[in-house]
Amino acid sequence: MSNETLASESNRTIIDEEAQEQTRESSRQRSRRNEIIAASLVTTVVVALALLAWVLTRGGAQSIQTQNAPPAHTATTSAAAGTPVVTVTKVVMQDLERQLRLPGELQAYQEVALYPRVQGFVEAITVDRGSAVKRGQLLVRMSAPELGAQRGEAESKTRGAAQSRLEMESRMQSVRAQRLEAEAKLAADEGYYKRLKAASETPGVVAQNDVDVAAQSVEADRARVRSFAENEKAAQAQVRLQAENEKGAREAARSVQDVQSYLRITAPFDGVITERNAHQGSLAGPPSSASAPPLLRLQQIFQLR
Repeated sequence: MSNETLASESNRTIIDEEAQEQTRESSRQRSRRNEIIAASLVTTVVVALALLAWVLTRGGAQSIQTQNAPPAHTATTSAAAGTPVVTVTKVVMQDLERQLRLPGELQAYQEVALYPRVQGFVEAITVDRGSAVKRGQLLVRMSAPELGAQRGEAESKTRGAAQSRLEMESRMQSVRAQRLEAEAKLAADEGYYKRLKAASETPGVVAQNDVDVAAQSVEADRARVRSFAENEKAAQAQVRLQAENEKGAREAARSVQDVQSYLRITAPFDGVITERNAHQGSLAGPPSSASAPPLLRLQQIFQLR
């Protein structure tokens, strides 16, 4: 048992020594790595400082040589001695010019094809190709006989409606005067009836027949007032109706007049006539298709784009 114990203790001692040796070896390896890293960093810093000092020294020497350039014979001597010579020039500011050619197309700033809005005959064309025109200038004057007939009929209806309205207003004024007269007579008859009624309270002063006749007169006056009032209302309704008819006739005449204004074609802006496709006496109207030629074509060439 003592020999086995000694052997066991001997084995543990050997194992401990081997572990310590491995620990020391790991420490030595880490120390070597740290030394290598530190040496690399120091070397890098020294090289960088040396390069920076060389660049600064070379740049300073070149600046001094440029500022204090020796005469021609001195420069030749320095070149012979092996000193580098640098050629310099003065920097100045100036405008740089460059021509650039590109294809392009000029077009009129505005262009419009002029068509008639209503059908009619061309009475006069005051312009031709190349004519310069101003905004609002009359270019074409047309005529349409049927529009003239329509306008005459509409104006006749307007005058008739206005005359009917005036007649109904006169009738309404007459009926109103009759109503006012009937109201005045009613007021007088009512006063007379009240006086007779009051006097008949005394026996023998007023006959009962007179009181009854006065009462009948009051009732008749009231009926007349109601009749005149109803006639006045009917006359007022007729006046409103005739006023509406007159308004409609005036609007119809104004509509025909507006259509007639389309027979005059004017320039929408300043420009030059570049196309003309109609002559005096020809029949013209709205275009039947998008490809139909216009009556005139106007372009604004004083301003291009």
